[in-house]
Amino acid sequence: MKINLLGICFVILAVSMFFSCKSAPKTAPQAAVTEQPAAETTSEKKPELSDTNLTAESSHVPPVPSEADTAGLEQSKQEYAELGAILAETRAKRQVIINAGFDDVDRQAFDEADEMLKRAEEVHDAGLEAFNENAMSDARLALAGFNAIVDAVWMAKTEALRVNSGEKQQEALKLRADIAVKDKYNLATELHNKGSAAFRVKDYFAAIDFFEQSIPAFEETIKIAAEKKEKAEFALKNAEEKITESEKIVEDAIKLLEDSVDQNGDVL
Repeated sequence: MKINLLGICFVILAVSMFFSCKSAPKTAPQAAVTEQPAAETTSEKKPELSDTNLTAESSHVPPVPSEADTAGLEQSKQEYAELGAILAETRAKRQVIINAGFDDVDRQAFDEADEMLKRAEEVHDAGLEAFNENAMSDARLALAGFNAIVDAVWMAKTEALRVNSGEKQQEALKLRADIAVKDKYNLATELHNKGSAAFRVKDYFAAIDFFEQSIPAFEETIKIAAEKKEKAEFALKNAEEKITESEKIVEDAIKLLEDSVDQNGDVL
């Protein structure tokens, strides 16, 4: 009995220890802890300089342009500005043609010049980086095209007016209008000379304007000079008639006197 009691106690003790070990929390072996420095805040963190960082930063620095690059850029700027000036002149010439009307204008030539103008304008509007020689060529050809239209249509018209104005001037001179109607003649001559000067530089629209003023000015001068000449001629004719009458009176008086005296000189 004593042996069994000890066995029972041993079993109870073993079971008690088994449950005691199973219910106790397991403690994991602690690894060696290395103390880490506290992380710096963004505002306090300073970048460390190193050869690697310096090399990376230097790779982003834009290269200094060479003298050739600078000269090329300046030339491009000048050509771009020149393109703008040519386009402005071309637009003005185109507007002149439109304002004057399309009578006797070659519409095909006008449309071709207009198309080249539009292409050049698109490149110019895109800015300096889009500039190219084709745009400059289009602008120059467009200007030449519009000038050719003006020359073909208005040169002949201007020439006809210039000749007409010159003929009126010569007609006025034959009437001595430069003396009889000096002020009006000088004004008409000034307009004629301005028209001739504009014609020489192919400014046909200005020339037409001056000639269209000089022609009626000469016509008015001619009219006044002709009227003055007619009055002068009438007065001269009257004077001559009076002189003739006076001479006839004198002749009649002499004849009467001669008839009243005989050969001996005695009065009959």
